[in-house]
Amino acid sequence: MHSMTGRWKTRLRLPEHLLTGIWGERLAATYLKRRGLKIIGKRVRVGAKDELDIVARDKNTLIFVEVKTRKNTDFGRPASAVDKRKKQNLSRAAMGYVRRLKKKPEIGRASCRERV
Repeated sequence: MHSMTGRWKTRLRLPEHLLTGIWGERLAATYLKRRGLKIIGKRVRVGAKDELDIVARDKNTLIFVEVKTRKNTDFGRPASAVDKRKKQNLSRAAMGYVRRLKKKPEIGRASCRERV
């Protein structure tokens, strides 16, 4: 990448674990699209410390997806990395996302669901 001063900048290389996570999120989004869901957002920041990996819609249902990717099972299965605290954070982020919506879902006509 060439800067305005004429110096060449090197591309930043992300740590391996972040690259693995991004790869997993792409795979998950592709899977959801093939299942007929519409991807509304990826890596959506909600507030100062919350992030939703994928926000999708299936008809009248908002789906908040937490993606955990592992190269192997040496440290357990991906779902085992989502403990009670992480589930609470996901719920808080999902509620924050819904509060930010300009057009709020009608109670009884839309629903939300979380997936890991």
